[in-house]
Amino acid sequence: MSQSTDFFLRCMFTSVRTFGGAIIYVYSTLLLQQLTAPELLGRVLAVDYMLTEVAFSISIWAVSKLLDNNAGLSAIGLGLGLATLSAAVFSFWSIYHLFGLGAARKYENPVEVRVEKNCTSFV
Repeated sequence: MSQSTDFFLRCMFTSVRTFGGAIIYVYSTLLLQQLTAPELLGRVLAVDYMLTEVAFSISIWAVSKLLDNNAGLSAIGLGLGLATLSAAVFSFWSIYHLFGLGAARKYENPVEVRVEKNCTSFV
C-alpha cells in the first residue's frame, strides 16, 4: 500500500514541478519579446531556446553522473544541495532586483510595422 502512495505523491509533485517550469519559461519568453528589438526577436528567442535545452541536458547529465558514480552523495543529499544552490541564486537575484539593478527596461526605439495588402514593411 505504501508504494502506491509514494507513486501517487511522485506523480503529483512531478506535475507541480513541470507546471512551475512551464510558467517560468513562458514568462521569461514574454519578457524577452517585450524587451527585444523587433528585428532581433527571432534570433534572441532561438538562442534562448537553444541555451535552455543545453542547460537542461547538462544538468540531467551531471546529476546522473553524480548519482551513478557514488560520489558520496545520496539522492536526498543531492536534492538538498541543489535546493540550497537554488535558494542562494534566488536570494542574490531578489536582493539585486530590490536595489533596482535587475529591473529590465523596455526597448525604447521600437520599429513601427505597417501591413499593406499582402506584405509587411518595416518603417
